[in-house]
Amino acid sequence: MVTVAVLAILVAIAVPNLQAFIVRNALTSATSELRSVIARARVEAITRNTPVSVTPTSVTGSSPARWSGEYRLFVNPLGSPTFDSTEKVGNGTDKRQAELLMRGDFQSTNTVKITGVGGFANVTYGSDGRATNANGTIKLCVDNAIVPTDNVRTLLIAVDGRVTIDKETLSTCP
Repeated sequence: MVTVAVLAILVAIAVPNLQAFIVRNALTSATSELRSVIARARVEAITRNTPVSVTPTSVTGSSPARWSGEYRLFVNPLGSPTFDSTEKVGNGTDKRQAELLMRGDFQSTNTVKITGVGGFANVTYGSDGRATNANGTIKLCVDNAIVPTDNVRTLLIAVDGRVTIDKETLSTCP
């Protein structure tokens, strides 16, 4: 009987910690994936000598802009905010057409909320590898009731195209 009581106490302590561990892991994974996709966009823009963008399929609100659904990484010859396969620019050997390079879903569990601060709804790199919408901020966060500290990751996109990650604690997701 005492063994069962001790086991029940240990389970009561372990379950909330396990849930926080799983949610924090989802936040870290989503942050890493988004940073990798943004880095690939920069490399593709330089390699192809044409603008390349990362954008969600759905954005709600304007400040902050809540990202949802899939993300798309695409060649963006006209610098449009969304993917359009009919976009073309140039002639002959300098002809560039919109091309979908990659798509994915980093929010399959809806655990991690992703927002573009100040209406930041996409990331576009020019052919020189510089972010055309520089000094952008993307926040990824989870509920602070589950993860009380370090529940937000902020991706900062600098003028030169570099992406850095900061950790912070917020009482509510933006």
